[in-house]
This record gives sequence, structure tokens and C-alpha cells, in this order.
Amino acid sequence: MRSKRPVARGPRAGASLPASVSGVVERLASGGDGVLSTPFGDVHCAGAFAGERVRLSGLRRKGKRVQASRVEILEASPARRDPPCAHAASCGGCPFMALTPEAQRDARLGLVDQALRHARVAPIHPLEHDPAGASQPLAYRGRARMRFERGVLGYRSAGSATVVPVTRCLVQAAAIAEAAAALSASLAALHAEQALPPLDVHLGTGARGAVVALRCEQPLPAELYAMLEGLVAAEALQGAGVLAGGATRHAHFGDPSEVAARLPPGAGVSPLRVPLGGFSQANPTVNAALVATVVAWADAAQQPTLELYAGSGNLSVALVEAGALLTTVEHDAAAAALAAENLRERGLSATAHHRDVVDAPRARFSRVVLDPPREGALRVLESLVRVQRPERVVYVSCDPRTLARDLAVLVEAGYVLERVRVFDMFPQTPHVESVALLTRAA
Repeated sequence: MRSKRPVARGPRAGASLPASVSGVVERLASGGDGVLSTPFGDVHCAGAFAGERVRLSGLRRKGKRVQASRVEILEASPARRDPPCAHAASCGGCPFMALTPEAQRDARLGLVDQALRHARVAPIHPLEHDPAGASQPLAYRGRARMRFERGVLGYRSAGSATVVPVTRCLVQAAAIAEAAAALSASLAALHAEQALPPLDVHLGTGARGAVVALRCEQPLPAELYAMLEGLVAAEALQGAGVLAGGATRHAHFGDPSEVAARLPPGAGVSPLRVPLGGFSQANPTVNAALVATVVAWADAAQQPTLELYAGSGNLSVALVEAGALLTTVEHDAAAAALAAENLRERGLSATAHHRDVVDAPRARFSRVVLDPPREGALRVLESLVRVQRPERVVYVSCDPRTLARDLAVLVEAGYVLERVRVFDMFPQTPHVESVALLTRAA
């Protein structure tokens, strides 16, 4: 279905900006910023929500938009609350934490609806919301990406490259938070003795505890490797990996194997193996709901099914268990190898291709399932609609804008957008996962 496209209001080229501007926030942008309409264009402001009256200052042009660096809330939304996290005012990780859970849900639904309307597509059935995320709004993240810089382990502040120290992140699962605390103390102590270069820090879940992967462009001192070995020996970490100084393979300590639960903890199903620091969903409870939706909507039992961007098998295992005659395509060698291992461990099999998705098999498939990265799947859609012409397409997305753009291409090619379901994979944030079902028009 097609809908009217709203008129975008960008800043007029060359127009001067005032010292401040006041008004009511009309809507939220895709990244969660409030948007205020002004005579000189839409102004984006972090930390303000729809319906709030604000005064904005520190205006500057940032690409096609105007960004405010200072926000004063003159009249707060009834949905605003005091965030439970002590770091909420400085850390940029959870911009929705100052909203009630119900308002967060509505805001994320609004972002998806807004993107679909902008692309002039709409599902036949009303936009759906999966409630799984409401069961655990905090301590849900089984993996986290942090940054160590100038002696501080934390997250970047909102709209800045500055790293804010985080003593306890409330959205991290307990094992991840405990490992982060131990790592933070050890890195800070080592940094006090000899300055360490900036580190990208990935914390993940292993079968018996937390694992960590450190990345650095520069060589790292031997003392850091000894520190990690000590944390593993003390069982503060299950394992650790380091990729530094141009190395192409991790240096390993203990068992740095990361796993991803495709069902909630306690479900009695073994987790999947994933590449250390590679992609997997961070919220096992919501991921279970998402996987179940994909399997149900694909309806692929005994159907030739193509899965693009198959990763480590998060969807593959469930599809084969449901009887799909599955062919997978994944470009990342480590992920593809672990997908094969995850299937083999369960006595399952699929025809797997380690190649770029653009080079997907050109045979006909009744079902196509795809879970692309944030930039979407535009470059593979031409083959999808002209060669495979599947009866059903199930599209998993982490970005409403690229999802809507790609859905518009499929609708233009004769597919019917039946359903879109929104998942709160990341409570306290504007980030959202969606699943769309399209069927080929008769």
C-alpha cells in the first residue's frame, strides 16, 4: 500500500542561525533526537521528547540539518521520568531512559511508522508490536561495546567522542557488568604505570562466564597480556582475545569462545557459537521472539528457502528445525564456519555458500529470508525480484529507514507488504528491530 510522503523541511542554504530558538518538539528523528520546526529549518536536539516545550541554543549546521548543543526543557512531557541510571545525563548509550516504558514503546513504533510513511509504503495489517522486551527493561544485554581511553573505561557521551566513565551499566547483564568492573580496575591500574593507547573493548557471554576482545591499532605492552592472563586465571573472565598492532589473528587467553542464546536462559537449549566480537543479537529474550516470528512468517516447511546474510546461524538453525530446505549465503568466513558447526552439533544441515550476497545462487526459491546490516540490502534486491521471485520474503532489519527504502523497491516490483512487527531489542534506546513479511502478488 502506498501513502503520502511528508514534506521534509531542511535548513535554507546560507540562512543565518539565531542564538536560540523556542518551541514545541514535533517528533523524534531516527536516532532519537527531538525535532523542532523553525523558519530556518528543522532543528534536532538530543534529550527532548515529542510534545515538550524547549529552548534550544548553541545552534550549528551539521550536514543537511541544524543541531542544538544545549537544551532547556521549559515544559516536560507527562511521559518523562527520572532515569534510574546515575550516568544517564552524561552517557550517550540510553537516550530513552528518561521516558516511561510505554512512551518508549510508542516512540519506537512511531519511528518505524514514520519511515514507512516517508517511503510511501504501509502494511495491509496495522503495525504490530512484540511485547517480549517489556519483560526485562534492564540487565538484558549479553554483550557490550565499550571504549578505554585516557585511563577510563566507558561509553561515549551524547554527541561527542569523549569517553564517560561508567561504574555500573544498568542495561548490561550481571556477568557482563561484573567483568566490565574487573577489567576497568585492571586497565586503570596498568594505565597509571604506563600510558595505554585507546582500546576498543567488546564484552560478550561465554558458556561459563564473560569473554572480552580488545582491539588496538598500536602494539600493546606485554604487561597488558599478563593482566588478561591473570583475570582469566582468577576466573574474572572465561577468556580473552587481543588484536593489536596490525595482527590478523587474536592472541587468546583461556577460552574466548562467545555464545549467543537463541532462546531465553533456562529454556534447556544450548546456545549458538558466534565469532568473538562478531555480530549476534544482544537480547536473548527478544531474540527468541524475533526468531519465532521469522520461522512462523516464512512458513518454510519442505520449501526451498534462501537465507541471505546468514551469519552464525541465528535464523538458520531454527529454519532447518522447522523443516526448511535451506540454502545460506554469508560473506564472513568466521561466521559461516560457526554456522556450519552450529547446525552440525544439532544433527542439522543446509547448503552453505561462503560468498558475497550479491553472488547468491540464482536458482528459484519459494522463500527468501534476509537479515542485512544497517545499510540494508538494496544491492541484492534486483536479483531477488527478477531471478528468485520467491512467494514469500521475510526481511529482518535494525534500521527503519533502510528497511522502508528496501520495502518500497519490493512493493514496486509487485510484492504485497502484509505485516511489519516491531521488537524492543534495546530497551532504553531508540534502536529497534523489525520483521516484515511480503508475499508475491498473484
